[in-house]
Amino acid sequence: MLIAKGEFASYVQGPAQEQNRPTEQIKRSQRPNPHNSQPVRIINAIHGRPEQMTKSEELFRIQLRQAQLKRRIGSVHALHQQNASTPIKFDRTDLLRVQIPHEDPLVVSLTVVKCLVRRVLIDPGSSANVMPRVTFDRLEIGPEKLKPTGNPLLGFDGKRVEPIGMVELTVQAAKRVLTESFVVVEIHPSYNFLMGRGWIHRVQGIPLTLHQVM
Repeated sequence: MLIAKGEFASYVQGPAQEQNRPTEQIKRSQRPNPHNSQPVRIINAIHGRPEQMTKSEELFRIQLRQAQLKRRIGSVHALHQQNASTPIKFDRTDLLRVQIPHEDPLVVSLTVVKCLVRRVLIDPGSSANVMPRVTFDRLEIGPEKLKPTGNPLLGFDGKRVEPIGMVELTVQAAKRVLTESFVVVEIHPSYNFLMGRGWIHRVQGIPLTLHQVM
């Protein structure tokens, strides 16, 4: 009887206690605690993506695989590679054989498939290595080595130049040997090759037109 009257409410927990508690207090205790409530469901990932996003991601993965393959093929095989921490300096002694002032481009000689090729233009503004058709014929590589390509070249004036094809050749600069892709085009240039910034970066070269060295 005493328990039913609520005399021992502080010591007893059960239905009798709930019945004697004020209505507002009971409602307040039944409210969910946001800190202690358990989630109804757990969503770990969103399944299904828009078709356009899926296609763009697939294209990105293809381009990434192509870039990794090209990086592996075009890796630098250094016979005596300098320490990467060695500082590179140019001073007036490097200008002893250069006539100042000048506006000459940087032109070097490279060994390509065991041939010494002179008048090779180093062009950091080009994204591709360009080979004229006449140089391709002089190297006596053979037309069967040409691979088709659908990527046109854009000149400074925005005009499209349709390439004949692409070819991969070994290029030796000093003691560094790389396998490079060349775009063969039907042009009449002043140089035998044009080496773009991709090759410059892969060979870890620093071109300097003022001192005429790389």
